[in-house]
Amino acid sequence: TVSVLSSGGQTATASATLTTPKLRLGAVVPSRDWQSVYIFVRNLDTAPYTVTQLFLNDDVTSRAFFPGGSAIAPNSIGIAKVSFAAPLAPLTPLAVRLRAIRPGGEEIRVGAPVRLVEPWFPVGSWSSSMATSATGQEQSRQTLLDTVTGSNDWAAIRQMADRFFIRSFNIINTGDPKYPDPAVVAAQTGNPDIRAWYLRDEPDLNGVPVLQIKQGNDILWTDPSHPSFLNLTTTRAFSTYGHIPDIIGQDHYVMYAPNNIPGTGITRFARMEEAIEFSEQLKLNTEPKIMWNWSQLAAPPWNRQPEPWGVNYQFWANVMTGARGILWFKVGPESPTGYPAQFQEARRLARQFSQIRSLCLY
Repeated sequence: TVSVLSSGGQTATASATLTTPKLRLGAVVPSRDWQSVYIFVRNLDTAPYTVTQLFLNDDVTSRAFFPGGSAIAPNSIGIAKVSFAAPLAPLTPLAVRLRAIRPGGEEIRVGAPVRLVEPWFPVGSWSSSMATSATGQEQSRQTLLDTVTGSNDWAAIRQMADRFFIRSFNIINTGDPKYPDPAVVAAQTGNPDIRAWYLRDEPDLNGVPVLQIKQGNDILWTDPSHPSFLNLTTTRAFSTYGHIPDIIGQDHYVMYAPNNIPGTGITRFARMEEAIEFSEQLKLNTEPKIMWNWSQLAAPPWNRQPEPWGVNYQFWANVMTGARGILWFKVGPESPTGYPAQFQEARRLARQFSQIRSLCLY
């Protein structure tokens, strides 16, 4: 039940029973020329739905084109394309809402607020020293990386973008509590070498208050040129933090290593199927947010690295479950010699994936 009190003293109250619909907004992705928007609608029900009305801020039903028709079959995806007279600006805010009819006349309404994120499927890595490592950058070309976590050395980041076409996403937290630095955000607004601002890494593991994350995201949103990215690690937190940033990610990448389940003290060994389980749960709790998921490649702390077939499995599991960005943990100068088999698998995967990257985005 929702009650509203206006500034003039009037009140209004409405009640409704909220359920999780079987019809879902899967993604909202702009075309590469920014002049069209694709709305993906997922039907998880056993009955078909027919879309009757679509809003992108305004009612755009008459301009919406449904390539396969406005009826969405059970266990299928429908796509609506809406074109505009002029290109939309990056991060244009859209209130997306649609109405659909189920057999028997039942009406379903679903919607979500989004900001349009650049139409690009990044393959990246956690390597905050990459901008100052010529060797690492050369090796990154072998695995076709196009984004890495940034060191905030803006001159080095500029050179890395010029030489190797690698853009960064940067963590600029300062103070206590850790908030993004407003002065840095303002100074780097419009910087073409930044792909996104990295709001925070794993705040759910440390019990960071949700309001603090929201306030930090508000600072990043003062920059109209770069989206915000937040990374989570526990499924119980997906619905709590997941709606705050423009891009959401999860890093269930510790395959075969002992994982502590936060808040329980229980330790278990990670299972292969969790690569799908975690991604699916993140998607169901945060769609139509864009997902960039971390996939394990090689890192020394756990001493339980996956075999090459495991690297392959986790990569494609994250793609299959809807990620629109894959971030290795990690590619670095030590990878070719320290983890040669895994590094070669990453090279092979990058070349396979490059042929279908646009297909996975759209």
